[in-house]
Amino acid sequence: MHLEITTIQIPGANDSPQQVSRLCHWIRDELGVDVPVHFARFYPLYKLANLPPTPVAVLDRAHKQALDAGLQYVYVSRVTGHPGQHSY
Repeated sequence: MHLEITTIQIPGANDSPQQVSRLCHWIRDELGVDVPVHFARFYPLYKLANLPPTPVAVLDRAHKQALDAGLQYVYVSRVTGHPGQHSY
């Protein structure tokens, strides 16, 4: 079985450093460091159109936190040309 995790970082809902840290440590401890994790940018649509898009700095911080927690395959998604789209 292959597992990948994607979390959309919604401003004010699940993008705090504490929430990201808890998620990363849970993934590391419960699933393993080799599970790919994607931090995806939120774009306002439909019922959440009142929220702003996720700032790239928030995704950069989440990416760094995941790597610092020991996760090996961490990606930034939905940001065209971002260096975090690759794990090499």
